[in-house]
Amino acid sequence: MITRANARYGVGGTGTATVTALRDGDSAPSLRLAGEHSPERPGEHSPERPGEHSPERPGEHIPEAPDQHGPEGPDEHSPGRPVRPGQGGPGRPGRLLPRRPGQVGSGRPSRPRRVRTIVAVPVLVGLVIAALALIGVIIALAGVGFSTAIGSTAAASPLAVPAPAVAGGLPRHYQPVRNPATIILIHDFVQRFDTTSGSQVGQPSAVYREPGSLDPVTDQPGWVLYLGYNSRSDLGSPTATVSRLIASLIQTSTPESSWTAEPGKRGGSARCAIALIDNTTVSVCAWATDRTYGALLSPTSDTRGNELAVLMPVMRLDLQPG
Repeated sequence: MITRANARYGVGGTGTATVTALRDGDSAPSLRLAGEHSPERPGEHSPERPGEHSPERPGEHIPEAPDQHGPEGPDEHSPGRPVRPGQGGPGRPGRLLPRRPGQVGSGRPSRPRRVRTIVAVPVLVGLVIAALALIGVIIALAGVGFSTAIGSTAAASPLAVPAPAVAGGLPRHYQPVRNPATIILIHDFVQRFDTTSGSQVGQPSAVYREPGSLDPVTDQPGWVLYLGYNSRSDLGSPTATVSRLIASLIQTSTPESSWTAEPGKRGGSARCAIALIDNTTVSVCAWATDRTYGALLSPTSDTRGNELAVLMPVMRLDLQPG
């Protein structure tokens, strides 16, 4: 029967064929050539009989069915099952999963640290306030140092004796004053100045002309009287000194009778006022340092009070050279 099968199917030579015996449920014998693989028919499955075992033939491969390992699935370490990340198979080290942002140790996301935020904000505000306070202290110390430096310069710079030929761009008038009203005015002002200084002997004084302005009383160019004093000892507070001086010159010490003026680069303290002396309205300005003080007088018809206040710091650069 085998020979007939070989002839019928064209198998010859060394080729062999195997006739599979009929099994329960088979309708006809099947013919299988050596080395040939016949896939199972769809829906066809022949379970093995108890006690029956058919060894796998060479070249034959029977794929595993999905439910071959039962309902519980294949064993964790069985061949053919992919090893999950982090699980170590037989002879295979486990792989570590990368941590996600916010995971610490156990893999659970860390909770936001609100306590740290609440504490950090007041600390930051405190540091900013401390920095601003430190900047204020530095500025204050710098201002004190600058004021001290100015005061030292003023103390070391006495008034020039004799008075310079030019002060603040105004030329000195060397000719004697001949107008009677002007003579009386200058005389009374010098007396008031001496009340504070004691004597004008050896102290600087001069009359300066104001080119471009005309005095309506004398029909001469406008003028400015300068009186100065150098002390051999400390005079005390410049503010107190200039207040006493201006009160003596205008014959009143009421607060509204004078105002604070800019002393200029030579430092110290300064005040200005408008006063009536010998029926002549005049502008008066005075300044003081720890060892010097001076005064300027000019009729308001020649120099108004605010003009003399601006002129004083400029004249001091020449009257009290540093």
